Amino acid sequence: MNSKPKDRKERRAARRKAHILEAAARVFAEKGFHRTTTKEIAEAADVAEGTLYNYFDSKDDLLLSLIDSLADLRGRLDVYDHMLDVDVRQAFSELMFQRLSAVQDQNEFLFAVLPEMLSTPTLRERYRQQIMIPALRDLEKHFQARVEREQIAPIDVTLISRTLAALGFGLEIMALVGDEATQTLWRDPERLSALLTRMMFDGLLSRPDSPDEASG
Repeated sequence: MNSKPKDRKERRAARRKAHILEAAARVFAEKGFHRTTTKEIAEAADVAEGTLYNYFDSKDDLLLSLIDSLADLRGRLDVYDHMLDVDVRQAFSELMFQRLSAVQDQNEFLFAVLPEMLSTPTLRERYRQQIMIPALRDLEKHFQARVEREQIAPIDVTLISRTLAALGFGLEIMALVGDEATQTLWRDPERLSALLTRMMFDGLLSRPDSPDEASG
C-alpha cells in the first residue's frame, strides 16, 4: 500500500529538520554558539534562512534540539525498560558504552557550545527544564524499578541518579579544559565504560581477581 501524502510529508520534514541540525552542529563546532548566525546555518544546510524558522523558533531552540537529539531521552527510556531484564552490572556497562559512543562524533560540537550554554542564564535554565530534569527523572524511575525487583540494594534513587549524571558531566568538563588523561579515556568509550563499571560495582577497596584485571 502506498504511503499517505501526510506520511510522506512528515518524513520529508523530519529529514529536512535532521539535515539542518547536522549543519548547525558543524557550524557551532567551528564558530561557537554566540558567533554563529542563522544565516550561516542556513547556508551550511543549503536552505533559505526563513526555512529554519519552519522548524525552530530561534537559534536557542536549534541548540537545545541538538542537545536533545544527543541525549535521546525517548530512546534511552526504551533502553531502560529493556535493561530491567539484564543483569545490573552488564546493563550499566552497556548503557555507559552506548552513551559514550553516541557522543564521540559530536565532541567538537559539545566542547564548542557547552561553556557558552552554561554561561547563558536563559539557555542554562531551558536545558535544565527540558533535558536535564526529564533525564534524571527517567533514571530515578529505572533505579526505583530495580529496587522494587530486589535487583539492587535499597538506595536513594535521587542521589545515585545525580551522582552518575555528575560523573559523566564532570568527565566531559575535565576533557573540555584540556586534561590529557581524561581526553584519552573519552576517546576510548569501551575502556572508559569498563573502568566506570568496575569502580561502580567493585569499589575502590576491592581486590582484583587476577593480575590481568589489576593492570586493566
